[in-house]
Amino acid sequence: MKTLSLIFILCTFTLITYSQSLNFEFYNSASKKYNTASFSEQLEKEYDAKFNERIVLLETPKLSDSLYLLQNKILDKLDAESLQLIYITACLEQENGSGYHTSIKTAKEIMGTSNKFRIRLLDSTGNIILESDEVISQKIIEDLVQSE
Repeated sequence: MKTLSLIFILCTFTLITYSQSLNFEFYNSASKKYNTASFSEQLEKEYDAKFNERIVLLETPKLSDSLYLLQNKILDKLDAESLQLIYITACLEQENGSGYHTSIKTAKEIMGTSNKFRIRLLDSTGNIILESDEVISQKIIEDLVQSE
């Protein structure tokens, strides 16, 4: 049974072992602009404290997408502050003004020709650690972040 579970996990997401990174602008709910490649540095200057924020990028065709909503429920269970995680929504139809989000134009650039849900975990400099077009469990996210 463990073998089946492991096979399922390996099929649902990809651990990125090469140096692929994402560098794009995003905004907080107050429309302050940030950049994925320098986000921790920006926070350090702003708050005069050390940061090592990782980014959970949620790419979705619409905010009512079932996979997006399910992934958000899982993320709500995480202690994002202690894990030093922020969540950014890249939506093709509208900006998620209640949290960190990209513009619609940036969402289109990030998602390319894909118009389906995808989650990516980025390190503090924008390098992709994990990528999946399926919902990722709380445990997998916690394990990946804590193993860095």
